[in-house]
Amino acid sequence: MEYSSYIDLQKQKTCDPVRRKKWLNEEWALKLNGFKKIFNNNIDFIGEKCLCIGARTGQEVQALIDIGKDAIGVDLIPHESLVEEGDFHNLTYENETFDFVFTNVFDHALYPDKFSSEAFRVLKKGGYGLFHLQVNAPNDEYGVNDVNDLNKDFLDFFTEKKVVKNTRIFYSEFSTFNREIVLKKL
Repeated sequence: MEYSSYIDLQKQKTCDPVRRKKWLNEEWALKLNGFKKIFNNNIDFIGEKCLCIGARTGQEVQALIDIGKDAIGVDLIPHESLVEEGDFHNLTYENETFDFVFTNVFDHALYPDKFSSEAFRVLKKGGYGLFHLQVNAPNDEYGVNDVNDLNKDFLDFFTEKKVVKNTRIFYSEFSTFNREIVLKKL
């Protein structure tokens, strides 16, 4: 897939007026509360300055703010004031800017090696990355990167890391992800 076609595909989902209305209305509280649950379950890994990669309308960002963190999201389409415009294959933040990175869009990365490199580049040494993945599960029409072998398809893309959590998850009320991984940047 050409990169411009990939970008158009991803923007199509985020700009879909039906989806946006749903995300910003009837699903807002559901997702906000779901992300608060996730972050409270992982509070020991969350530093003060946080980045949410692929944050769409920013429920995960708001959840971090609500628990007292300095957080911002990045996505191809901004959502003021929670989500800045940016491409997770080429983040504009300085090296080692964030204490904590969260994402659930690894399956949307056309170049998973670049995605992983950028996520860790902006993470401070000693900081943590929390990743929600669909492992051995089909992607939706916007997913371009399958994770079937956790090592080969995900962990091997990260260097200088320690796996501090690798857990099966099931948040049936708002998520299809089945794996939660926390990596510490060494």
